[in-house]
Amino acid sequence: MGKRGGVRVIYFYHDAAMPLYLLLIYAKAQQENWTPEDRRRVRTVVDAVKLLHGRS
Repeated sequence: MGKRGGVRVIYFYHDAAMPLYLLLIYAKAQQENWTPEDRRRVRTVVDAVKLLHGRS
């Protein structure tokens, strides 16, 4: 059986005073699961966005 098609969309939303940020979008066929390094990179971006908006 073949793999399912489609994409994964990763976004970040903290509260109504902040805009919605699209962080990543990729085909499932390109990458199925995240590596620990992928998770660290996205966490770094989220932390930077929160800091930009005065959030902790």
